[in-house]
Amino acid sequence: GGDNARAMVIYQRMVEVAPGMGRGWWDLARLQLSAGRIEDARVSLSAMLEITRDADSRAHISAALEALQGR
Repeated sequence: GGDNARAMVIYQRMVEVAPGMGRGWWDLARLQLSAGRIEDARVSLSAMLEITRDADSRAHISAALEALQGR
């Protein structure tokens, strides 16, 4: 409902309970980026990269991490 801070708390709990859920990490990273929490987003994307085996998804995650290099 537009409460990004609350959504971040919920997604953080989701990935703690189910760390193998890649989509949760992606959504958490997206929310973190929108809040300007770049380092937190890097951590979330890196965690997602650790659990993802699909080559296309890994390439997408790696590209997102590279885009954050200068930020």
